Amino acid sequence: KIDVVVGDALSSLSSIEPHGPFDAIFIDADKVGYPKYLTWAEAHVRKGGLIIGDNTYYFGEAHLDPATLPNNSKRASIEAMQEFNGRLADDSKYFGVMLPTVEGMTVAIKLF
Repeated sequence: KIDVVVGDALSSLSSIEPHGPFDAIFIDADKVGYPKYLTWAEAHVRKGGLIIGDNTYYFGEAHLDPATLPNNSKRASIEAMQEFNGRLADDSKYFGVMLPTVEGMTVAIKLF
């Protein structure tokens, strides 16, 4: 069964918690919030479930050094996306892959 929840992501998550644990979570929200959504997903996706993040190349800029950018929302988004991707690259917690779509998609199986 798939339920689509539309609205502010962080405030909507508490409304679906009683329906967990979940088999999969698809994250496509404000990029600065990705680490927070991942923390939530870690607590609410079952072991062996999927965590999927969209736009994880951050429009081709996820590789940039945030220290070389102005201190603005773009810099914060790149820092957040690097944290998100780095956490999903932890092979003690995830079996993950980044798919080379135009904007990038990270797919990881939760191992814990």
